[in-house]
Amino acid sequence: MTMVGVVGASGVNEAEELGIANAVHHGRARCIRIHIRYTNQTVSIQLVDDGDGPGRGSPGLRARLMTRFDAGWSLTPADPGSVLQVSIPQKVSVPREPNPATP
Repeated sequence: MTMVGVVGASGVNEAEELGIANAVHHGRARCIRIHIRYTNQTVSIQLVDDGDGPGRGSPGLRARLMTRFDAGWSLTPADPGSVLQVSIPQKVSVPREPNPATP
């Protein structure tokens, strides 16, 4: 049996959902590009939108991601819109049965 590091799908999904909801609701974004990158240590999520840009930030978003997922978080202006970067550590390991076709 081998171990594979994973981030719970809920962490990635929640970061995406919160970022999209904030971009649409607060920034009035119409287009959002989402980039997800997995490494052995982290999952990085970047949302780039075409909205009005960041206001004074969203402490609710930051607090929720930091508390639940120990995530790093930044929100920066773009032209147009904003860029939300979230980095979630890969902490959870789940057992995975080896592929029977592989010796």
